[in-house]
Amino acid sequence: MTNSQSSFKPAWWLRNRHLQTIWSQKVRRLALPSHYLERIKTDDNDFIDLAWVNQNETKELVLIIHGLGGSMHSNYSKAILQALAKNQYQAVLMHLRGCSSENNHQAESYHAGAWQDVDRVLEHIYFKNPQASVSIIAYSIGASILINGLQHGFTHPLETCVAVSPPFELQQSANALNRGFARIYQKYLLDCLKIRAKDKIDRHSLPYNHNTLKQCRNFWQFDDQVTAPLHGFTGVDEYYQQCSCRNKLKNLDTPLLIIHAKDDPFSSEQAIPTQSELSKFVDLEVYPHGGHVGFVSGKWPWKPEYWLENRIIEHLNHHYRK
Repeated sequence: MTNSQSSFKPAWWLRNRHLQTIWSQKVRRLALPSHYLERIKTDDNDFIDLAWVNQNETKELVLIIHGLGGSMHSNYSKAILQALAKNQYQAVLMHLRGCSSENNHQAESYHAGAWQDVDRVLEHIYFKNPQASVSIIAYSIGASILINGLQHGFTHPLETCVAVSPPFELQQSANALNRGFARIYQKYLLDCLKIRAKDKIDRHSLPYNHNTLKQCRNFWQFDDQVTAPLHGFTGVDEYYQQCSCRNKLKNLDTPLLIIHAKDDPFSSEQAIPTQSELSKFVDLEVYPHGGHVGFVSGKWPWKPEYWLENRIIEHLNHHYRK
């Protein structure tokens, strides 16, 4: 169900879920808005890199969490940073560990349930600006991290949150990415993860080696051999069970808008929660089409319209500028 004033209608020339996904991430051309970088140290001798955009006097501040293998250079990151700056919001994008220009120091990096670094960044934001009113926009696995954090309880309150294309059930996402054309996404993402993982082999005592990485051909294998043991899980089943976000939506008490497509190639329609699984603070907008972080509309290929950023700004304005 949706209460949006501008429900999504896909471009007739991009109704296919893969075209929606690929156009948004690969065809669209965007420049990164003017920004400055900040590195904060963590209490476990690591670091988190932040990208700040449009610092001004306003207390309205939006934290962005990218998806798997993403960064401030991802198209969806650049798009929302541009939109926020244009609408006079302060914005800061946090790079999940290992996703900025330098690999992180510790053996651990991030995973679908690793919400603690978000809490560290919120602590830093409120230390710098105690009067800030903070919201969070998160994409894909970043959206899973957000929902896990909301369920656990962040240290500081949030005005509202937006989760775009979250993997509601991690096992369903792993299955979806191991079928048909979606294997192309799987290979690309696994290659990105393996590059970072290989870099740490000579610097840490790890539960994997070069041969292990070579044998990991899908997410089930990578998460079982690398992600799970690195982050304290007994295996892939425990990791997927504990960190999937579908069963965490019932008791949330922070306003949360979830934007999702039934044809998301990173997920399955069966994983989408029902209305009875949501708290009264969760607004789930599910559209028949849209792909994964896609949602491109418009009458003509030479004049596409990017509905997603407009919907997010609409939601933020509803909470901040009624």
